[in-house]
Amino acid sequence: MIEDVLGHAESYGTDLKKMLDKTRFDAALDNPDKVALTVANKGKEWFERATELLDNAVDIADVADRQLMLAEAISQRMEGYRQLIKQFDNCVNPRDVARRSGAEASKIPERLRVSIEMSRRQFEKNSPFLLTDIENSLESLGFTPEGLADALGDVVRQIG
Repeated sequence: MIEDVLGHAESYGTDLKKMLDKTRFDAALDNPDKVALTVANKGKEWFERATELLDNAVDIADVADRQLMLAEAISQRMEGYRQLIKQFDNCVNPRDVARRSGAEASKIPERLRVSIEMSRRQFEKNSPFLLTDIENSLESLGFTPEGLADALGDVVRQIG
């Protein structure tokens, strides 16, 4: 966790306590745009690392070394999903609940909820789902990995 540094991509900026302290989830964010970018970046940075590894793997002549790099790319991609799930579970969804009044509808679109739950499936013990299965399902809902990260950030702006 990065302290309150406005320029850092991993920082919630001045909204650090409002994003991490459950007793403050009902308070409006001071800078929802900064928080949205941070939430999205927590997944996107891992997806970018994975893409770079995949791009570099094609240039590796040794089959074993290439396979190791591909495995690392998959690991990085999965970590990106894990980070987005963590943001959803620990910050975004609880803030959505806390910021609603009465019977007000959730600001989290059902398509986003379903995508997060599909992503979660790959982390279940003995999961039969491969990363490819998850990503094909996400694609059918209109999400790339980066698009899912952006959508999670966008909902932070809407929740406020």
